[in-house]
Amino acid sequence: MKATEADVPEIIAFLNQAPHRAMFPLSNLFNHGIGADGPYGTHCYLVRNAAGEITDLIALTNEGNAMPCCPTGPKPELLAGNTVKGVLAPTDEARPLIDALGLDNPTLVSRDEPHFLLDLDKVVTPDGDTHVVHISEAPSEVAEWFPPYMQEVLGRDPVDAMEEGRQTYLKALSGRDYIVLMDGETPVAMANLNARLTDIVQVGGVFTPHAHRGRGYAKRVTALLMERARNEGVRHGTLFAANESAARAYQAIGFERIGDFTLFIMKEPQIV
Repeated sequence: MKATEADVPEIIAFLNQAPHRAMFPLSNLFNHGIGADGPYGTHCYLVRNAAGEITDLIALTNEGNAMPCCPTGPKPELLAGNTVKGVLAPTDEARPLIDALGLDNPTLVSRDEPHFLLDLDKVVTPDGDTHVVHISEAPSEVAEWFPPYMQEVLGRDPVDAMEEGRQTYLKALSGRDYIVLMDGETPVAMANLNARLTDIVQVGGVFTPHAHRGRGYAKRVTALLMERARNEGVRHGTLFAANESAARAYQAIGFERIGDFTLFIMKEPQIV
């Protein structure tokens, strides 16, 4: 069944049983509500048991990203007739749903990344003289980092990466959570929160330009971002690592691996 506004409190309670597994749908619902316009507007499709309780759920954004929370197994029938472009979820739920839906278009990205969780009281911040500023206070050369980030992490082609990177940078300037690590007057790395709830935040957008890699900047910018969140009363942070080097960096500052997370995005949407 398709959820309505009246179902939202129950949906949030259901997802909050394991918020680190459902940061994207929870954040979308908190920020945009259900059925809103725009790419992050989200609809939810539910399974209820005989007692009327939600047992499984698939959230679907307007841009076609499916986000399952289906502990009893994949529920492809919930999305029948919808257009899907991607699946974003813990791997143990994402991959079965991808297979059940028969999603077989060429992909921009199809990765299972190590998934981590951190008690923010245990964050380990590397020593250093570098400091962070909001991206709006950083030199404008930081704008040049976004297209390569889009290519390396999200699999965008160079042309799309240029435009999407430009738009993301402009949005980041007025956003709350993009920070840049500064070595003196030189920007050397950046990080962001791509989902924020009261007790838990999700890290995204961690990027170090090639010229500055191998110096521990990703560790420090991520740790300082977690310190900021902790100082605001947040209790936990979660993220997924794009490669083994990133995974080691996150473990060094206290993150513990809890599983894998799948980023699956097709070049063209598919009706299921």
